[in-house]
Amino acid sequence: MAVLAEIRGRTGWAIWPIVLFAILAYFIYHGLEGERGLIAYLRLQYQVAHLEQELTLAREEREALERRIQLLGSGNNPIDPDLLEEQVHRRLGLANPNDVIILRGGGQE
Repeated sequence: MAVLAEIRGRTGWAIWPIVLFAILAYFIYHGLEGERGLIAYLRLQYQVAHLEQELTLAREEREALERRIQLLGSGNNPIDPDLLEEQVHRRLGLANPNDVIILRGGGQE
């Protein structure tokens, strides 16, 4: 019986470091892999950077379209002759007799 008491006495002291290590391992794991952990944070930072690039491209495209709309003219501004000619060529398929026409293959306009 003395041996059992000795084993219980020694394991009592050994169980606390094991429990504390398990708790520490739990928090470290969830700090890295959890829903709000370091890896999730890095993934969100990557998504933010990617979406900011897309936003920049969309803004540039919008500004280009707004410039083209302004060239179409409204109110006191006359229509830009180059833009008008481009639209006539594209939509109506008409060309000036002095124009050189280069046809592209593959069914592209």
